[in-house]
Amino acid sequence: MAIRIESHNQKGGLTANKVNLNSQKLLKGTNKNSKNAGPWNNPWFKYVLIPLIVAIIAGLIIWSVTMEKGKKDEQNVYVTSYDQKGGITANQVNIGNQPRTLTPELKTQLDQLLQVNKNKEIRITAVLGDGEAFQFANQIKAYLESKGWKVSGVDQAVYSNPVMGQTINPEATEIIIGTKQ
Repeated sequence: MAIRIESHNQKGGLTANKVNLNSQKLLKGTNKNSKNAGPWNNPWFKYVLIPLIVAIIAGLIIWSVTMEKGKKDEQNVYVTSYDQKGGITANQVNIGNQPRTLTPELKTQLDQLLQVNKNKEIRITAVLGDGEAFQFANQIKAYLESKGWKVSGVDQAVYSNPVMGQTINPEATEIIIGTKQ
């Protein structure tokens, strides 16, 4: 029996502060006729086969978790910036259906369609229970009020047929905001 303790390029500390040997335990497994003889004492079994089996099982578990995650993550998003000199590349990345906002083009259309009845009160109605439509209707109300139109407020209503998009009736000075298309 040989015990070897080595240190290579050690800069400080202890290589082996204390080594305790129990000669009875060390010698017990070396006898082929002892009770501990068997595959567990075979170095090939202990140091090759068992670690190989554990590595294969761990690899299969990692692979299955990765594959399951890949199924859930169906949508990849890539944000790329070239030759950026400063600032933020992507302050906000919106994925999926976004709520409507009052764009400059919509503002121009509202101005043109409602110009005829500038002195009349405008009624804005959103589909009842549609939060996105109600929020968009409030944006329109705020814009029209900032331009000097009189707006009665944003009402909500139930319609017998589905109302999609937005409808502007300039003669009746009515704007209906339906569900986003």
